[in-house]
Amino acid sequence: MSALIQAACPITGRTAYFWDMRWIWIVISFFVSPSMAQDIHVEISKIKHREGQLVVAIFDNQQAFLKKPLRVMRVQPAGEKVEAMFSGVAPGSYAISVFHDRNLNDILDSNVLGIPQEGFGFSRNVMGFFGPPSFQSARFTVDTGSVALSITLRHY
Repeated sequence: MSALIQAACPITGRTAYFWDMRWIWIVISFFVSPSMAQDIHVEISKIKHREGQLVVAIFDNQQAFLKKPLRVMRVQPAGEKVEAMFSGVAPGSYAISVFHDRNLNDILDSNVLGIPQEGFGFSRNVMGFFGPPSFQSARFTVDTGSVALSITLRHY
């Protein structure tokens, strides 16, 4: 099997050589390996209610944190603890936020003082001071292996 294919150019009629696409895919597969993508396992605990859904979002930078997630997953609360998994995550720095959307309106409900009325949590179980934490404080690193995180929901 030859890596180069000889063919006549339809416009000029000259002989041209083209790479066989099978060989290109073989070469690319060495550079794009599944070992580069990892899984993030998230265990969410202290779920107080069974209605609604847990909204789990992953962010990859400070500018997008709590505004534009890289991915969002919705999980049905089946007990006091549930697990969520993000698969195929590239190595890098990430932060995760979780909230229990009991009324399915896709926002974290709060009272007039801004105090959350639904359970919420962040990676590394960090809390902000009078507001959400920063990306830097919730940040964790994905390297060569799978990552396991535990997030405890907070309720007010």
